[in-house]
Amino acid sequence: MKHSILHPLHILCLLLAAGLTLACGSSDNRCVLEGEIDGLGEADLYIYNESGSIAGVDTIHVKDGKFAYECQVAEPTIVHLLYPNFSETILVMAPGEKLSYSAKAARLATAKVKGSEENELLSNFRRSTLEKNEAEVRKLAAQFVRENLQTLAAQAVFTRYFVHDEKRDVALALSLLDLLKSAQPHNKHLKTLDHQLRPQLLASVGQPLPDFKVCTLRGDTISRASLLGKPTVIAFLASWSSATANQLRHLARMASELKGRAHFVVVSIDEDREQFKERFDVDTIPCQTVCPGGAFQSPIAQRLGVRYVPGNILVNAKGRIVGRDLELSALESELKKL
Repeated sequence: MKHSILHPLHILCLLLAAGLTLACGSSDNRCVLEGEIDGLGEADLYIYNESGSIAGVDTIHVKDGKFAYECQVAEPTIVHLLYPNFSETILVMAPGEKLSYSAKAARLATAKVKGSEENELLSNFRRSTLEKNEAEVRKLAAQFVRENLQTLAAQAVFTRYFVHDEKRDVALALSLLDLLKSAQPHNKHLKTLDHQLRPQLLASVGQPLPDFKVCTLRGDTISRASLLGKPTVIAFLASWSSATANQLRHLARMASELKGRAHFVVVSIDEDREQFKERFDVDTIPCQTVCPGGAFQSPIAQRLGVRYVPGNILVNAKGRIVGRDLELSALESELKKL
């Protein structure tokens, strides 16, 4: 199982498991959402947000196609409304607003949210993407972001189409992110997104491996320059991941079979570097092993945009990333091609 630090479905699963709920009440910070879904009798929807402006995940019960929901929000925030089929509608909730929602159960993508300019923008955008192919939708999304840079609606569309999209255009995503940051210099949630996303974009497939320098457990210094000339596998593992032992066995076998024709680097994503050393006999691992401590906040993890444990980066002999977070079988197959 991969452990992510960013993807919203992972966040949702963790929060649901913890049984967290939103604290609702009546004050100037109250936001009300009333809705109707034509063709849906009774069901539960989930509502959550990623930035922490509101806490946890809440359940919205739909009966006879109708629902009413209210919560406290201290500031305007992007919220995800998740349906039983795992599709979702993104909306903006702000203090003092009363929003009305309407949709047909068979066409949730046409959902309309009224009551604020931000949600009118998002509703119109959703409808503009109907019957469009993937490339056309991305083009419309980029255009929408550029035309509405000072809005949370633009941030919501950017997040939907350029953050969580596995086929994202790195150059386009970086340019849109820079435009949003410039237009909203005081948006702290956008700054957090930038801090998380930029390293991931710069370490995406097709990009040169970012430069770094780090000391291994054996006292050797490795860097991007020292890895040039041979293909390289950089694996991100941790003592708390049940998959790590199998990953290490697989990497050890690959390293043995290739007899020095590739570099293998293991990076421990542990909070305390001793945790990894205590669980695994690192002296017997035929890889250059790095245990910086600091988990996902360690300089090398941040530099290389680590998202998953277990995770990996496959780099060709010229130092360009050709694979990212591959399954073991795919990793071995792609490495042999190099």
